[in-house]
Amino acid sequence: MNIALTSSAALRNHKEATRITLLSLAGELLKLGHQVVIICQHAPGYPNYECLNGVELYRYQYSLLPKLTGVALALRQIQKKKNIKFEIIHSFSSTPLFILSNIAARLYAPKARIIHTLRSYSRVTGGNSFYFLLNLATKVTVPTKIFSYKLRSVPAKKIVVIPSSIELTKFYPQNKKELKKKYRYQNDTIIFHYGAMWQNKGTHLLLKSIPLLVLDNPKLKFLFAPRYNDIKDLQEITKQKNISQYVEFITGEISIEEYVNLAEVVVLPYLNLKGTEGIPSCLLEAMACKTPVVTTRLPEIAEIADGAVYLADPGDAVSLVQQIKRALKETSAAGSKAMIDKAYQIAAQHSLDKIAQRFLKLYKENC
Repeated sequence: MNIALTSSAALRNHKEATRITLLSLAGELLKLGHQVVIICQHAPGYPNYECLNGVELYRYQYSLLPKLTGVALALRQIQKKKNIKFEIIHSFSSTPLFILSNIAARLYAPKARIIHTLRSYSRVTGGNSFYFLLNLATKVTVPTKIFSYKLRSVPAKKIVVIPSSIELTKFYPQNKKELKKKYRYQNDTIIFHYGAMWQNKGTHLLLKSIPLLVLDNPKLKFLFAPRYNDIKDLQEITKQKNISQYVEFITGEISIEEYVNLAEVVVLPYLNLKGTEGIPSCLLEAMACKTPVVTTRLPEIAEIADGAVYLADPGDAVSLVQQIKRALKETSAAGSKAMIDKAYQIAAQHSLDKIAQRFLKLYKENC
């Protein structure tokens, strides 16, 4: 099967969730014997063509209406180069508007089926106002049932729930004691927070909660590993709260899976999931590593992780502090172990090979 995976993003940052997802899915489909390419937007300073771990990635750049015609013209060039016709055009975005670029691509692949995956809620004002355009797709996939209920203008028979995937070959339980010794944190109790640190991720709330947490436990060490390095506002809060001795910002390259494993608790205090995967990858990664997670009681998170993680009220510092304290206190308790085991089993259902098979089944059913 000839498959084009398309993205409205430029896929520049190797830490970016969409880039990781598309490259992983493409790699898995290639292993299964299919021909797969990725088409995404051009970005200044980045090549128009890359081959990453055997996956071909094309960045389109056209001066006339690039948002609308870029995918179509790139698809035409790739088909001509490879002497093939694509059977599946599978687009990924947070805004439904991107479907128009992929519909335009059918000018050059008229028999192709259009699969559109909404990975998250759009952060752009009004970005969620065009769900009706998704009726142009053959099928629409979303990561949670809660998300599917929001697509009121799209018939239920057109929507398929396929959750996010994670690489279980990378994220799995490791020896916490050895890792803490390796990174010289053996005398610290580690709270880990990582990923993009936009306002709605709750990073500011976690920082402001630290003075309340260290009163009872001065050995706490808070590690922050931001996806992007513009963290001046976070550093300013750290100074204002006089908590520098408890906080470490890690902006260099690290083995994120090792840090997830060495932590006593991973904290993900989302205020909402705009611009975040419907099932956040950080959440699944920590669950797969059997590290306790404190996150927030958002409907999408509760749908898949209720009873497997500690849930605080979104935007509530007192509730967040209570749940972090609870997670730390229950680390060795039988109830906590049962919770961690449940989280691990949930994460196992999101393995890359299982999710790739679900997408492949969808492709075959609609060709």
